[in-house]
Order: sequence, then C-alpha cells, then structure tokens
Amino acid sequence: MATKIKFDGSDLNKEPNIEENINKEITEIKEEPKKKTTTKKKNPPKEKPSLTTEEIYAQKKIGNVDMLSTQSQEKERMKMNFNNFLPKLNIDLNNIVISDSLNELEKFQNLDVIFNSQPTFEVPLAQSCYTVFMDALKYSDIDTISNSSLDEYHTTLKLYQITYNHIQATTLGKITFDQFLSCTSFFDLQSLFYGLHMQTFPGKTKFDFRCGHCKEKFSSEIPNDTLVFSKDDTIFERFDKIRKTSRNINEIIQGNLLNQTNRICLDQSKTIIDLRIPSLKLHLNTLASIPPSETEKTDDAYTLLFIKNMYLLNVPESLDKDQPIYYQITDDNKKLEAIKHFGVADAKQLGSAIDDWTGKYKVEYKIPNMICPNCGKSLGELSVDMENVLFRLMLSQ
Repeated sequence: MATKIKFDGSDLNKEPNIEENINKEITEIKEEPKKKTTTKKKNPPKEKPSLTTEEIYAQKKIGNVDMLSTQSQEKERMKMNFNNFLPKLNIDLNNIVISDSLNELEKFQNLDVIFNSQPTFEVPLAQSCYTVFMDALKYSDIDTISNSSLDEYHTTLKLYQITYNHIQATTLGKITFDQFLSCTSFFDLQSLFYGLHMQTFPGKTKFDFRCGHCKEKFSSEIPNDTLVFSKDDTIFERFDKIRKTSRNINEIIQGNLLNQTNRICLDQSKTIIDLRIPSLKLHLNTLASIPPSETEKTDDAYTLLFIKNMYLLNVPESLDKDQPIYYQITDDNKKLEAIKHFGVADAKQLGSAIDDWTGKYKVEYKIPNMICPNCGKSLGELSVDMENVLFRLMLSQ
C-alpha cells in the first residue's frame, strides 16, 4: 500500500491553505463511518535525546491546551506510576478485590490512565533531523484505516493525521500537525511506520518467502529490531549535529535536507535541474491537486515532485553568443511537458540522480540475509516496505 503519486498537470506551486483545509478534512473523516549496497547498523545511535520520561509526558496533547493544568499534571504522574506498577502485578482470577470508590468522572480519567500509559518508542528521523517518541496504534485506528474507502488524498491525509496523533513528544517540543507536515521528509515515513509497527506489533514479524533458487515457499519470524539498516555511518553523525544545534522548527528545516537542492545537468539535452527532497506537506498538496475522477496519469508526475527548478537552453541566444544561455521553466505544466520530451539517456540519468539524492541520509529497512531451509542457499538481504508490513498486519487483525 505504498503511496504512489499521480499528476493531472495542476500547478503545485499554488498550495492550498493546508492548515485550514486539513482541519476541515479531518473533521469530515472522523465523522465518516467506517527504494545498493548497504552497511548494517542495528538501531540508531545509542545516545538518546535528553528527554526524560517526565518531559515526554509534559508534551502530551491535553485537549487544545498548551500548558498542562495541575490536574492534568497529576494524571500524567499517575500514568508514569501505573506504568511502573503494572509489570509487578500478580493477578489471581479467583480472588479479585472489587471497589466502587470512583465517581463517573474519575472512572473516565481512570480509563485514560489504564490504556494510555504505555512507554513510547524513540524514532530518529534521519533526513528531517529530529526525533519523535511514538505510542501504539489503537484498535479504532486500525479499524478506521482498514475499512477506508476514501480516495488517495483523503486516505493519505487520514494516515498522516493518525501518525501525528501517535507522536507523544518530539525533540522540537510540541508541534502542530501543519508543522509536522512541513518539517518532515517524505522519505522519513518509513521510520514513522517502523515506530508504529514496533509499538503496535512488538517482538517478531512473520514474513513469507519464495526461494529464487529452488522456488520453495517458506515462512520465518524476523525480530523487528533487526530490520534497521543505514547506507553509511555518517547518517547519524549529521543527525546528531543538526539536532543538537537547532533550537526550533525553522532552524531544523534550514539544516535538514528539505532546504537543500542538488543541481544536475542532463548530458543529452544539457537541461539543468535542481532536485529536492519533498516534505509530507508537498506530497499532500500534490495529491490534493489531483481531481478524484482523474486517477490514471503518467508516472512523470512522480518525477515532477522532486524537481524544484528546471532550466532549458535558450538555443537562439546560445548559438549567437557561442555559450550556454538558459531560461527557467516555472510552470509545472511546462515542466511536465519538457519531461515528456526527454530522450532515453536523459530520463535514465534523471531517474538515477533522483534515487541517489533522495537516498541521501536515508534509513532503510531490510530483512537480514535469509537461508532457504530447503536448498540451503542464500536469498541475500531483502528490502522491506514498512508501510506494507504495517498495513498487512493491520488488515489481518
């Protein structure tokens, strides 16, 4: 169920009022019934951000109130105490103690303490350069997503909102949904889904395989914490540097990949392109620009998402002055038209450049080297799409 972007030729530069539109859409949704050689790096750096358990709880969203009231602070302390108390309990099913000392309001608060006090899972977002602390999906989330019949935009919007709702704290402090979309790389989604998976389906995950040598089918349970891989050891060095020196969201965006471009020149046509890493907000705006009736569009649109600037040769002036003179293409329709005219060599070079640039500082998820139990031959490392894994387990519940 990995999200695939389609395009109808709309101008992506004309972004909607994302804050207003998303809040409106979320209200409607709630009312509705129902991508080379890798070096293994087990888990992100051991040094954790300096967030205590108390600080994590202090960032929890309590209604629309930014500062916790005294009563809310007391409830958060109770959650911490309960979370430490729970593993020590020995339950005798034949001898339970019943008490009716709580009034209705206290029972409601007690419900929240019982089901919302579990510890969070730390998820470093390598391209976005901040860390989130996530809790598990609820049954209601799973039911909502698995029974969705919405179009791609609304399904993605719902998924992003649910993901955001399960971020209990960040190293940036408390952030709004719009800020989350703006400062998070599209390619850090895999890490967010991994965090949800680790909390919701802890332990091991069953995977089905088919040997490429003997064609035998078999299944194996893989420990979740062995799925994390990185391309090189510099990923988290950079991550730590930016996270420690950035004091707010604006500084994070200035330092992470969302604010950087990679300029390339296509060898065949000498077209110059500035590649970018899209944010979740850009991705959502792209989906919002596609009319529900137009779902089958060229895959060139997916390419367009990664192109920030495009410059074409001004042939007459270049010939006259005997040097390369360019003009900029700013309209996305015209960018798309230019892409359709690319030769095979240019298209291949652009695709490779996008893969290299978007893979920069990206954490990947792979199944370690598998050995076929039938023929004993190696299957090698196998890439894992954490969104597909998460959805498959959700749909099987």
